[in-house]
Amino acid sequence: MDRLSLIAHARQLGFDLDAIAELIALQETPHAAHGDAHRIAKDRIIEICDRIARLRRLEAELVCVVKTCDGQSDGQPCRVLQALADHQACEGEH
Repeated sequence: MDRLSLIAHARQLGFDLDAIAELIALQETPHAAHGDAHRIAKDRIIEICDRIARLRRLEAELVCVVKTCDGQSDGQPCRVLQALADHQACEGEH
């Protein structure tokens, strides 16, 4: 049951299968596993922080794209579509 619980919780936390396999192996020698288990968990934190940073950059750019248009048709081409098609159009807005 401990192994299944470890697998389920590790998957919920987004560990990849290689990391989970390594954690399962470490579970066999829990008293000697501290350094390796800590490293695996810290590596996951770094991956999460990198992903959050990428998502924040995407959010900022998308907010910029949305600001180019009020969502109303004024007889002009859609500025959101223009900004999506031309990355330069949004870069000046940051």
